[in-house]
Order: sequence, then C-alpha cells, then structure tokens
Amino acid sequence: LFGSDSSGWKEVLTATSGTVATITFSRDTAFVGSGNAVNVLHGGERELWAASEYDFPPGQFRVLTTNSRGKIWAAYDDGFGSTNLYVAGYALDSWGVDTVSSLKGIGVYDMAVGANDVLWVASAGGGLVKVDHGIETQWKYPTAGLPTNYVFNVAVEKTGAVWCSTGKVSRFDGSSWTTYSSANGVFPGNTARDIAFP
Repeated sequence: LFGSDSSGWKEVLTATSGTVATITFSRDTAFVGSGNAVNVLHGGERELWAASEYDFPPGQFRVLTTNSRGKIWAAYDDGFGSTNLYVAGYALDSWGVDTVSSLKGIGVYDMAVGANDVLWVASAGGGLVKVDHGIETQWKYPTAGLPTNYVFNVAVEKTGAVWCSTGKVSRFDGSSWTTYSSANGVFPGNTARDIAFP
C-alpha cells in the first residue's frame, strides 16, 4: 500500500495478510482491510487487528467505513455467502454483530455513514439498504428508483442526499430518486463505478 504527502509517494504498508480489499479514514487514522485482518495506520505507527482475536469466523474483511469519531463498521464475509456487519469503536475492546436481515446471503460492495450514524449499504443483488440504529429500509429494483439491484458504491452528501453507482448513477434525496445515464446525456458509457464527496 502506498501513500503520498508533500514529499511524494512512499510505501506505507508492506506485509499484509492478503490483498487490500478496503480502506477508510477517520481523522488522521487509516484502517486497511486485508484478508482476515485490519491494519490500523496512525502516523508512523501500525497496529494489526486479527479477526481471530475477536472471535470472528474464518473469512475476510470486504468493506470498512468509519465516522469522524472513530466508530468503525466492517462487512466481513465468512466465505459461505453470508456477510455480517460488525461494529466497534476505535478503542477496540470488542466487536458487536449487527446482522442486516434484508441482506442475508447477499454480498456487500460498499458502505457509507450519514448523519446520526445512519449506515447505508450497497449490495450485490439486494439493492440499497439503510440501517438506522437497527431499523432497516431496503430499496430494490423495480419498485425503487434504482436501475438494478447491484449497487457498487454509495456516498452521502452533507445535505443528506445519497448517491449510488450501478453503472448508471442514482441520487436519493430522502423521498424521490433521480437516475443519471446516457439517456439524459450524462455518463455516456453508463460505466460510473465510484462516487466520493470531500
């Protein structure tokens, strides 16, 4: 894993326990999901959180996301088609399991945290799911404004609007959906796969 600052690019993480699958930041700390461990990088220090230390089943970290206060969510794939969500604080004493019932047996592509720690989950076949302190709301094609149930990426604006990439790009303002694609002159190849906000 390489990082860049004013002095240029340099290697910041050498030996990992697998391919880097996900990376997220909380303030000045990077969390890197690689195989069955999370590498925590803070300044020049590195800490390794092995899944086996926290009684996770065998598997891999697929997606990590954090809020600005250091709370971390992990989508962890047990290798049998079951992706559980785990939640912990940065001062890691234990992980709590937060199973999303509407995504049982469905993989997770991406997650984002909105206001009040509302979690948005982009899934591999289950559309978009909002988890608001244990209460799930799911949007699926064709009843929701999504063109497919495969949502590759999700991002939340400061206004609270949620954006998804499904190849096309969809925006949910809390009540209605708008999809941008080659049909309305945006994204001519319909190939958008990632969305980010500063």
